[in-house]
Amino acid sequence: MKASMKIEPSGSGITMGVVQPSEFKCPKCDYKGHVQLITTRAVYCPQCFDDFIRQHVPVLVPDPEGKPFDPSSLTVNL
Repeated sequence: MKASMKIEPSGSGITMGVVQPSEFKCPKCDYKGHVQLITTRAVYCPQCFDDFIRQHVPVLVPDPEGKPFDPSSLTVNL
């Protein structure tokens, strides 16, 4: 996460403010840093978030008939 900067015009010139992201600790590993990915349960580091996705999101498999993926189709092969 990058620091965000806000610039506002004021009566005596330009006012600037900088917001620094706070550091957090991942609940599953020893990662300490600024990058955080949020699920409905917790805030994870990038590696633990990838592991969470692999465990909880089904993977699409190729169509047995060889047809390309159609997002408007009513059926999806998992």
